[in-house]
Amino acid sequence: MSFRAPSKPSEAAGKVPLRKPFAPVQWVPPADSAAPSPDPAQQTEHQLNFALWMTVLLLITHFARPFEIVLVGYHIPAVICTIGIAVAVFCRALSRLGSSTGIALAAFIGWMIIACPESTWRSGSIQYVFWYIVFWVVLMVMIAQTPRSAKDLARLGALTGICCLFSLLILSDDASGRLASSGTFGNSDDVALMAGYAIPFTVLWAQRFKDPILRYSLMALTVGYLLLSVFRTATRAAIPAVLLMFCVYFFRNNILQKFLLIFIVVVVGPTVFLMLPQTTITRLATIVYSFDSDSINQMQGDSEAMASTSERRDLLSDAIKMTIDNPLFGVGPGEFPDYRHEYLRYPNGDHKRFFPSHNTFAQIASESGVPGLLLYLLFLWSIIRTCRRVRKLSRSIQHPDSNLFNEISTCIEAALLYFLACAFFMTCDRHPHQFVIAGMAISMEALLRKILADQATASATPDPETPDPAYIDRQPASSGNKRLPRFLRQPRFSAETSPLPPTRLTR
Repeated sequence: MSFRAPSKPSEAAGKVPLRKPFAPVQWVPPADSAAPSPDPAQQTEHQLNFALWMTVLLLITHFARPFEIVLVGYHIPAVICTIGIAVAVFCRALSRLGSSTGIALAAFIGWMIIACPESTWRSGSIQYVFWYIVFWVVLMVMIAQTPRSAKDLARLGALTGICCLFSLLILSDDASGRLASSGTFGNSDDVALMAGYAIPFTVLWAQRFKDPILRYSLMALTVGYLLLSVFRTATRAAIPAVLLMFCVYFFRNNILQKFLLIFIVVVVGPTVFLMLPQTTITRLATIVYSFDSDSINQMQGDSEAMASTSERRDLLSDAIKMTIDNPLFGVGPGEFPDYRHEYLRYPNGDHKRFFPSHNTFAQIASESGVPGLLLYLLFLWSIIRTCRRVRKLSRSIQHPDSNLFNEISTCIEAALLYFLACAFFMTCDRHPHQFVIAGMAISMEALLRKILADQATASATPDPETPDPAYIDRQPASSGNKRLPRFLRQPRFSAETSPLPPTRLTR
């Protein structure tokens, strides 16, 4: 008896066909056994995380200055900033130099490089420009690139204020009668700049706490201590700088906060002055006589403050003289103290002292010429313009972080005005403060523009659950809907014009 395989499927109804003999099976690896390809978005996220921690390390190095307490002499800050260059290239932070502020800074540095061959000491100027790039340009672009949200930016600002507080608490002392510090930026003027500069950032830090009692208590303690530190330095330039910073907060806040600011000034101001020694109050009071040449000449023999004022006037006249003699390229980047000590004399024939000009703008003009001064002013003006654009953008968006953007904008405006007021009476062109402000302004503008772009994209993308009226094919008037208002009539779609999948069509 033999079995014939059915030739048609109908012949096999109710019968079980014979199984075919097993064929040799060849093992094929599964498709997902290969190593998965890395996700570009995840890689970018890891890069930004690492770069953000590198930015934190840079801020701690420049403002807390821990390596002036431990591991002194090993050039750890230079090593960290050199690593920061590699991280900046790796996370594409140098692209932030394409902003208006970055272009202005790059132009200023480019002019300093051009001026180096005309310097009185070329190797010193080349070294000055090199460290200017390593320390300050890297710090600015890293702050401009690494924050991914307004909260990250606020954390970096709060960290700046905390680092300044740490430096003041650990490194400062008033053994000489004026509060000063040790190591880099240890002059009393530098301490006053750091203490006042930290006030807006500590206010930003305190604003992160939701409990009002904790918020205002922390704000009062930190601001009171920083104001006391500012005036303990007996730096007269800090008085107009503090007033300008107070004006920013007064005009940027609402009525209730304005009354609160006035109350704080009325209460905290006299308390701070009562805690100052008499010598400090006497020195600060000489600001009234600092604009009268006769008073300066009469009092400089008996008053250290007036002698300092006379010395500052001489430094300013020397800077102007250098600018007039070398209007195009100056005496060389970073070479004002060397040129003054080497080539200028007192009336008795002695070499003049190795001092900076105590005026940032006059020193830049004498070192890099008038073009260098104009480019530096363009850099500062671009920061101000960026702050103004940021404030307008923060008002034009509907976002949960809108208030936070406004707080950060007020913070950097107050810090910038304080820095600019101090720059007229100090030499702070190579200080990190301005570069932190510039980086935060660039970063905030980029974040706000990204939010606006995302909102525009979201509004332009049609919702699949809500049909676009352009696709609606209205039913004829003879249908059962003609008695209803037009906006309540049932729309009718065709398979070609419907924005919904075919399975979602009801008609």
